[in-house]
Amino acid sequence: MTFFSIVKKNFKYNLNKFISYFFVNALVIGMLFMYGSLLFNSVVNKELKGTSLIETLNIALMALIIFAIVFITYTNISFLKNRDKEFGMYLTLGMTRKDLIKIVIFENLSVMILALLVGTLGGAIFGRLFYMALSKILDYINIPYELNIESFVLSAGVFILIFIGNMIFNIIYMNRVSIMSNLKASRNKEVGKSNLMIGSISLILFIIALLLLPQTLLRKLFNGNSVIIGILVFMTIVLPYFIIGSIITVFNKVIQKYTKFYNNEILILSNLSHRFKNYKNILYMLSILIAGAIYFSGTTYAMYSTSKELIDKDNPFDVAFVEKDGFNEVEESELKTLLNKKNIGIKNYSTLEFLEYALFKEENGKYMYYSDSTQIISESNYNRHMKENIDVEKGAGIYISVYNEKIITEDFGVILAALSREELDELSYSMEEYLSKEELESIIGREKLYSIEKEKLKEVRGVNFTNIIYNTNVSSGKAIIVDDDEYESLKKANIKSGNMHLLNIKNEKEIGNILDDYLLKKNNIKKEDWNNGKQILSFEEEVIRGYKPIYKQELIEDSIKYNGMMFFTTIFIGLLFIFANGIVLYYKVLSEIDEERERVKLLRRIGIENKKLRKIISKEMAITFYVPIIIGGGIACYYIYVLFSNHYIVGVVMKNVFEVLIAAIIIQTIICLVSRKKYLKEVLK
Repeated sequence: MTFFSIVKKNFKYNLNKFISYFFVNALVIGMLFMYGSLLFNSVVNKELKGTSLIETLNIALMALIIFAIVFITYTNISFLKNRDKEFGMYLTLGMTRKDLIKIVIFENLSVMILALLVGTLGGAIFGRLFYMALSKILDYINIPYELNIESFVLSAGVFILIFIGNMIFNIIYMNRVSIMSNLKASRNKEVGKSNLMIGSISLILFIIALLLLPQTLLRKLFNGNSVIIGILVFMTIVLPYFIIGSIITVFNKVIQKYTKFYNNEILILSNLSHRFKNYKNILYMLSILIAGAIYFSGTTYAMYSTSKELIDKDNPFDVAFVEKDGFNEVEESELKTLLNKKNIGIKNYSTLEFLEYALFKEENGKYMYYSDSTQIISESNYNRHMKENIDVEKGAGIYISVYNEKIITEDFGVILAALSREELDELSYSMEEYLSKEELESIIGREKLYSIEKEKLKEVRGVNFTNIIYNTNVSSGKAIIVDDDEYESLKKANIKSGNMHLLNIKNEKEIGNILDDYLLKKNNIKKEDWNNGKQILSFEEEVIRGYKPIYKQELIEDSIKYNGMMFFTTIFIGLLFIFANGIVLYYKVLSEIDEERERVKLLRRIGIENKKLRKIISKEMAITFYVPIIIGGGIACYYIYVLFSNHYIVGVVMKNVFEVLIAAIIIQTIICLVSRKKYLKEVLK
């Protein structure tokens, strides 16, 4: 028998194993190719050049490459170990280790070439669907489908490097094989250990940590102590490892009280007890893998799907711009006339006057520097703007915020300081530590300070009085309302004041160019100063750009573009992780086929028929395959809930996350069914 005839027969005998091994390699190549075509797409690079999204895409590429290395390497190792008995047989028939190395190299080279061709072709074909999905997500960017040489180089280069590394490992591995160890490979049963007490304690502590963490984050417990938070997070991530190894043992102890059910399922429970001990490490790692995939995919999907809602909530006005320091000085009547001539359709136009004060926030009787530009609004200006009728007492204040958070904060007092930027810079050395009121008075001067005691400062959230804007010139979204007389006193002492111009309009698409041109002319500056495309600006350039109007529609488009790209990237990698989870379990259960055949023989001897055996094995596999998705998916959903529990959109977010989880369960189900079919065919034949 010639070398090639042996290889041919070997291929034929192990066809199913080679197909699954080939599929994994081709899948990774196809994914690398499609992602490379996106990363090197000319439109993507043009639209996102210089933004943080490019960095995100590059980080995702590194994660994808690491995943490819780990996944293909694991598959290669599993593929070799599943053939230990076969290699031992070849050695008994007189083949040398060099002959085995030649067979393995030839097989892997054949699979590599075929996978490279099919994976690249598949990536090119399915890449069009890939871009269609991306275009559907990114409503405001049209990304054409492009085939570029860089994506070929990326996918082929990474795969060839992985192949070379695996070949080196394979040669080392084959040089260490022995006849006896390989022939006994199927009998080497790994025995795991479990401890009922450790498992029970771990489960109790895990539940306690889950209950305490959100309450601590919301400062309802332990005053939001960061050390306690770190301990609780550590517990929720680590304790599942001990729970997985002992959960069946704990379950057995509980279920033994229900004799009929326990007796009916005793075969399944006893085998699962061994399997969970044996699989403890891999089930835990896969659970964390799934948790990461669903957490990042679910979070970015939620951010993407709620982009418009979030922007609407944080920006109750369609257009906002600040008038300050001689910029954007406009007459409301003049601007209204211009916009009405252009058929913009003004629904509401309001000008809100404010003062800017540096703010020191109280904590435990001392004050910490909080902001250099907190807005101060008079009660009459606020009432006119919001059509309300509030009355603020002298010496008191109302701290209002557009944000509507659930987090509980203790009552606090504030000290307002009328300071220029130069004075703030000079005081920077003392702003990183808590100071008493007397220390602030001695450093800044009593005449420049205005304090509101915590008993007289009321905090109100979810007030839609302005848009949230943060740039070099303005920090809006939070403000303190004070009595009119005290506002006038503050106005005399203050050196920084301005107006927020806030508009709601009907024709959002047309206003941008009209208003920009009008204000550019008023400010006597060039259009490039607002639209030069530069990401890194000098301080002076940042100041000038900060006076550009903020359009809610632009914010929505930018948010959808950014969150859409983030979502598409994470869901792409998340799906790979979910596929990897299923395929790792597929190889793990197939590695125990010989052992399972022995168990089946024993069960047949005591009269159990194939129909019953199929039912037992199917239940065992289903439980094994769904454990990572249940534990990992549960942890991911929990952490996403905790992340957004402080936010009013938590209900919408969780709905989106459950959609991602359902998709993951469907994929896991498909892989489980394929694995079960293969497993039953091999075990019951």
